[in-house]
Amino acid sequence: MPENDDWMYATTWTNFSDVLGTTISMKHRASLTGTKGLYLSLSPPSPGAEPKILALTCRHVVIDSKTEGGLETYCRPESAPFKEAIQVDQPYYEDMVKSLEHRISSYRKDSNHFFNGWIPYSPYVENALSLQQAITPFDVASSRVFGQLLYSPELSTAATEPEAQWLRDWALIELLPGSHQSPLSLIKNKVDIGSVVDFLTALFGRKQVAMDMEAESGCQTMQSSVVPTDQIFKSDCTAEDESMTVIKYGLRGTFTLGHGNTLKSIVRHPETPGGVKRESEAWGIVSVVPARVCLQEPFSEAGDSGACVWDMKRRPAGMITAGSGSSDQVYDITYAQPLEGILEDMKSCGYDVSVV
Repeated sequence: MPENDDWMYATTWTNFSDVLGTTISMKHRASLTGTKGLYLSLSPPSPGAEPKILALTCRHVVIDSKTEGGLETYCRPESAPFKEAIQVDQPYYEDMVKSLEHRISSYRKDSNHFFNGWIPYSPYVENALSLQQAITPFDVASSRVFGQLLYSPELSTAATEPEAQWLRDWALIELLPGSHQSPLSLIKNKVDIGSVVDFLTALFGRKQVAMDMEAESGCQTMQSSVVPTDQIFKSDCTAEDESMTVIKYGLRGTFTLGHGNTLKSIVRHPETPGGVKRESEAWGIVSVVPARVCLQEPFSEAGDSGACVWDMKRRPAGMITAGSGSSDQVYDITYAQPLEGILEDMKSCGYDVSVV
C-alpha cells in the first residue's frame, strides 16, 4: 500500500492483498459475501512434504444449503469442477471501478477549471490513478480466484466440550500458489491497521488502551497461540472489567472493539432445508461504547461472517458466525464460535491444522 495513501482508498488496496479481513465470495455465486478469517497450516500426509495453507471462513459463506447439497458434508472432488473462492465479489468490484472513475473525473474537471488543464501533484490524484491501474487487470471474477473449497462438515451441531453444542458452520479453503502477494510458505495472519497513531487514538477513545502491539508496515501480526475456551467463558475478571475485550477487522475495512460475554448464548436456526429446527450455543459479543458517545456502535455487520476475533494480546479467539441488531444500533449483538473448539472439530474430521 502506498505510504501516503488516503483512507478512502486504503480499504480497496487491502482487499487486493493477503491480509486478513478481506471480502470474499464464491465465483459461481457472488451475490453472498463473507470475510477471509484466518490462515491455517494443514500438516502434510508424509514427512518432508510441504504443508497446505488454508483459509478459514463460515460454511454459509461458501455453500448455499438450500440449493447446494443441503446439509451434507462437502469434500473437494479429485477432478473438476471445483468450487472456487474469489477475493472481492463482482458487484463490489464494479462499485470500486465506478467510484474511482468518478473521483478521477472530478479531479480532472477541477484541474480544467482552476489550473487550465494542468493537474497539480496531489497524493489523492496519484493514489486514485495508481489504484485504478492496479485493479483493472482483475475485471473478471476468474482473475481474482485465490483458492478452492476443500472441506466443510455436515451442517449440524457438535459437542466440542462437555455439555456444549456448537453449530458446525465452518469451511476450509485451500490457497492456490501464485494467487497471493507472498509465497504460501511466508503467509502470516496480519491485519491492516493503517496508521499506528490513528489505531491507538481509536483505542483511547473506547475506554480500552492496553494492547500488545507489534505493528509492521501498518499491519498487526497475530499470535499463533489460540485463546483457550475456558479463558473466554471463565476469564479472570475484576469488578471494573467483567469481560474479555476483543477486536475484529472485517467487511469493507473496518476494525471494531467489543466485550465478549462470559456466559454462552443460545442461538436458534429455524430456516434450514426440510424445516429442521436447530439450537446451538454461541459466544455473544457487544461493541465497546466510545467514551464520548451515548449510542452503541455495531461490533459487526452483514458480510462479517468468517471474520476472526482476537484479544488484546493478539491471540485469535473466535470466528464470527452471525449477528443480531436493531435500526438504532442500541442492542447490537454479534455471535461467534471459540476458535479452540473449531480446531478440535477439524481434527475430528481428519484435518490436523494449526494457526500459521
